Amino acid sequence: MNVLEYPEFTATILCSKITQSSNTCEIHGEKAMLVFENAGDMCRPRIVYNESAEERVLQADAHPNNMVHEAREFARIIESRDLDAYERLKQLSYDVLAVTEKVRHENGIIFDSEKK
Repeated sequence: MNVLEYPEFTATILCSKITQSSNTCEIHGEKAMLVFENAGDMCRPRIVYNESAEERVLQADAHPNNMVHEAREFARIIESRDLDAYERLKQLSYDVLAVTEKVRHENGIIFDSEKK
């Protein structure tokens, strides 16, 4: 479990490397919860409101390749030479990896290649 503290909110992350889990994924908010099956494909997304337990089903993309939108955007960036988009995505990738590495080290997960 990891806890991320932000100025306006706190995020708690519970995750596993299990990719074929039957567990439902939940993102909790103050007014509602986003629920979906299978974190990789985000199947059957819905919002469950805290006060009423009412559910609102969200439209899901049913494309067989769940990375098709990213591939199309990468192709667009390359073909149009969109350097601003490239720089934004490169920085986002760096930021995500920095957090991932920090959390990994905080939890004592050290790869053999990192050991001196």
